[in-house]
Amino acid sequence: MSFGFALSVISMASRWSTISALLGLYIVGSYIGFGTCAYTKYYIHVVVIEDGTHQHPIRNLQAKQVYYRNLFMAVARRLFLLGVGYFKITFIIYPLSESQTNEIFSRVGKPVLVDYLYKNFRSFLKTHLKAFAYKKELVVLFTRRALMTQNGLPSMGFAVKGSMCTENNIAVVHDNGVFSAVNDLVKLVLHSVGVDIDGVGAASSCPAQGGYLMGRGKLKLPLGYSVCTRRLIQAALRRSKCLGSKISDKTTKTIPMPTKIKRGAFCSALGLSECDEKGMQKFEHKSASKYECLVHCCKGESRMERLVAPDGLQCDEDPFHYYDKRCVNGACVQIR
Repeated sequence: MSFGFALSVISMASRWSTISALLGLYIVGSYIGFGTCAYTKYYIHVVVIEDGTHQHPIRNLQAKQVYYRNLFMAVARRLFLLGVGYFKITFIIYPLSESQTNEIFSRVGKPVLVDYLYKNFRSFLKTHLKAFAYKKELVVLFTRRALMTQNGLPSMGFAVKGSMCTENNIAVVHDNGVFSAVNDLVKLVLHSVGVDIDGVGAASSCPAQGGYLMGRGKLKLPLGYSVCTRRLIQAALRRSKCLGSKISDKTTKTIPMPTKIKRGAFCSALGLSECDEKGMQKFEHKSASKYECLVHCCKGESRMERLVAPDGLQCDEDPFHYYDKRCVNGACVQIR
């Protein structure tokens, strides 16, 4: 990639400011997904099956489409960080009826045991929605119910390794209606392509608690992948027979910028209020870079949530509103 021709017609006085601007644009592009030279575009078609009892809080179909579109664009931004190309994710939504929901969630326990839920969901699809899910890379059940493993540990979802485009191409994910599923979906998508979770199998040399997207526990910011994931995704994509792909040599802005979200509005959507890292109604953390893309939400003094900011969260707030900075992949980037 070269900017040489563009710079050759710029005066010396403005050259440094222009270079700085272009470098800033390139850095932002690395987080949101700019295609600046030849790259591969992968296509993933997803069926969203929505729990009829615990649906997304937005019932309006058009607004719901916007929510899931923003959610899957955030997933695509995370996948772009792999450096293997651009993942274009399309989706259709199928809300379950009350009777269908009862069939899938019958005898699965409370909290829901993901193993039992997976078996019920797989059987339901074969019986009722086989044609609907035909030629789709992945079928994902979204629910707001608490999930649990057979060992009694909390779970955010489940998918079978290497199952994408097979008869087992289903996944289950917990989503609170405020983008909590994004990072878990990234993990489920990559696992269904054939990539091991950090600390397991071919990724056993990378610690599970390393803070990366394919690991477990707290995530490091900005978001990223372990060397194991970066190595394994190359082989997994080569083995994949179903992911449609094509080579593009155009300079293209591939993923739109996320919609701006204010911290207070984000916490309010969770039924909480904005606070600082000590659970107090103070906001000193807004000026500290290490908290820019973390959100602290509280409910009195009894509960505090420390969350990785969703894409679009307003960060490093400027009281004069001259700059527009938003969190993208866990990094605070300047939009204008």
